[in-house]
Amino acid sequence: MSLQLSLALAQQLLDRAPAVPPRDPYAIDLPSLQGSGPSAILPDTMRALGALYLDAELEQAGLPYAAELLAEHRFELPLQDAGAARALERFSHLRREHLNRQQRDSLYARLFGLGAAAGEGGSNNDFQRCLAALAQAVLRQAEPPLYGGSVAMRDSAVRWAAQQLEANLAARPYGNAVAAGSRLQLYLREAIAVLQQPGLLRQFAVTGLWPLLAKLFGANSPDLGRFVARGQNGLQLLQQLADWIPLLHHKQTPLPAASAAAQAAAAQWLMASGLVPRQ
Repeated sequence: MSLQLSLALAQQLLDRAPAVPPRDPYAIDLPSLQGSGPSAILPDTMRALGALYLDAELEQAGLPYAAELLAEHRFELPLQDAGAARALERFSHLRREHLNRQQRDSLYARLFGLGAAAGEGGSNNDFQRCLAALAQAVLRQAEPPLYGGSVAMRDSAVRWAAQQLEANLAARPYGNAVAAGSRLQLYLREAIAVLQQPGLLRQFAVTGLWPLLAKLFGANSPDLGRFVARGQNGLQLLQQLADWIPLLHHKQTPLPAASAAAQAAAAQWLMASGLVPRQ
């Protein structure tokens, strides 16, 4: 799936998330939870969290930070294209209305243990382990039984890993992050539009978004492909988890097997994370 399609999917998921009452536009909270205990997250809330996870990984890839840097230094750039200059000027004004980098880092650390604020107080440092465990379990579920391992045992492993990940996210009681997520999604798309301005690409003698980021960050450029792959495939895994939620805590009802898309996403997320899928 292309990045643009992934972002469009993320926007749809955020639009479908449970409605929340108006709040301070700079409040950084999670979406509304249902009930209490191990099955507290609504499926549409989990899907919205998947969209936020994609945004979190793209943040690690330098989006929208690169657009913010260019907007901040726009008067120092010898731009010859009026459209690119206007785009940077508009984005400079837009950034004042959205979460700044510190606020985004705080949100992503609290949700997923990602970003510059990861490891600080309130950071969800166990999320990555839980997501990796689910990815491994999904892959094992699709394998033929080995060494006497039964189908029931592998299905139980998937259920356990899914419950652990759901409980991990349900323990993030920060209120309404969907409103923040919708703003983040808009801001991200605007940043990408700026970075894809033809005049700006010509100014830096590059042909696309990723070469531009690599040139801007130089030796400090992050592994862009790895972050994009983690974000896109983590989104798919959390969509699968959302589909399972209605059955997750009914032990007498077997979980449907993970979709082919979720199985592929599990393998790709593990590889992008430097974890070799079990052979």
